[in-house]
Amino acid sequence: MTRVILRGLGAGLLWLVIVAALAAAVVPHFLDAIYYTGPVSGHYDGQRFFNPDGDPLVIPPKGRQSRAQFITHYLTGRQLGGAWPDRVTIHPVNPPARVAGSRMVATWVGHATVLVQTQGLNILTDPVWADRSGPFDLGPE
Repeated sequence: MTRVILRGLGAGLLWLVIVAALAAAVVPHFLDAIYYTGPVSGHYDGQRFFNPDGDPLVIPPKGRQSRAQFITHYLTGRQLGGAWPDRVTIHPVNPPARVAGSRMVATWVGHATVLVQTQGLNILTDPVWADRSGPFDLGPE
């Protein structure tokens, strides 16, 4: 009986090693994927998107980062692009009640919620597409 259990554990461990090796070979290629190509603009430098407010902590360094560099930074916990700021200034605004004409206004409400206003419509996004916000029907409704 013990022999059967040990054989099952050994087979399970072997499968875990195989899956981990395949993930290490396949997943990093997705990290190098180029998801967008387009002209240089006020928010895009030809390689990456950035905030145009001139904050050097927000604008990423030029050049691509290799997979090895990404994994090394991730595993060692070193921050990319500078230290995390102690404070971020937020400029609250009150969106208009309605937007006239074909204009479109998007206002970030919080977390992943956005108020999109266009042509007299107000659309409030909410990325929770279930009755509960947790796995296996657990969590708050």
